[in-house]
Amino acid sequence: MSVLDDVRKFCVSAVRRQDGKGGGGGDKPRRKRTPAARCKPEGPRAARPATYRVRKASRSLQDILLEGLQICKQGMWTVGVFSIAVNLLMLTLPIYLFQITDRVLASGSIDTLIMLTIIAVGALGVLALLNVTRRVLLTRIGMRFETLLGGSLLGTGLRGSSGEAMQGIQRLQDLNQVRGFITGPVMLNIFDAAMAPMYFIAVFLIHPHLGTIVLGGGMLLLVAAVANQKLTVDILNQANAYSVKAYMQAQAHARNAQVIRAMGMSRDSVRLWGADNAQSLKAQASASDRNVYLSGISQFLRLVMQIGLLGWGAYLVLDSQLTGGMMIAASIIGSVRGPWRRSSLPLTAGAVS
Repeated sequence: MSVLDDVRKFCVSAVRRQDGKGGGGGDKPRRKRTPAARCKPEGPRAARPATYRVRKASRSLQDILLEGLQICKQGMWTVGVFSIAVNLLMLTLPIYLFQITDRVLASGSIDTLIMLTIIAVGALGVLALLNVTRRVLLTRIGMRFETLLGGSLLGTGLRGSSGEAMQGIQRLQDLNQVRGFITGPVMLNIFDAAMAPMYFIAVFLIHPHLGTIVLGGGMLLLVAAVANQKLTVDILNQANAYSVKAYMQAQAHARNAQVIRAMGMSRDSVRLWGADNAQSLKAQASASDRNVYLSGISQFLRLVMQIGLLGWGAYLVLDSQLTGGMMIAASIIGSVRGPWRRSSLPLTAGAVS
């Protein structure tokens, strides 16, 4: 009996010690927690918002895109400022030729030639540096844009049905195209085209007649660019739709390859994919042909404008209204350095995207 009494005392003391932990000891009864108290977080977890994941999941596609555009806005403003500086420095060569023709050749001063050459080379060095910098900035903006939106776009598709998941994959492909558009040369051409009025003003300051020729040529090139877009955008959209459809069918056939092979439907699957792919290639060929024709017309208009500037500028020189250097500078600004030299590219590339 003494052994049993010792065991009983040991068990009672162990239970009392367990009940007295953290509560001041003794036989203090433990407080029972209600179901509401059990659900209520305590400590550092209480500060966490319980609906964070729900809010993130309920964001619409438009909200995700607006967030990405807002983040990349500052970088685009920086690229715009650099583009203004680049286009101003693009006037270095016309000014240099003007000074060489009208000052150095007339005065025969070697010192003036050396100083003008040093200034021109320095300006061209700054131009190259700024041009490289804005290209690097656009590359970083495109990469950051895809990094910020890629996971969210795929997540919105994975939270839905299988069809919405496939749409999420297609959104990733569209996002990749947007990144390529941002990092490609088309975006720089758009920034440069915004500076076209500066070149018009520069040619008008040389002589109003030459400015009128440049303005008329620029308007004709703009009409050709708009016509290029209008005549190709619908066909390119059709080509894109057929291409996406063919791609989705190829993915579906790849997922069900064993079933298709077992049922002997391999030829039919290839024929079904080939029909949509052929329609896509046909539409792309038609749009490419129209683009080539209109690009040829644009090139013809640019060359005619250059001939007009040189011919009418020579007449003004003979009439003592201009100097030879001013004629050459106006020709370079109007037909070579103007951003409308590639005016048909941004609209066409935007249609492709």
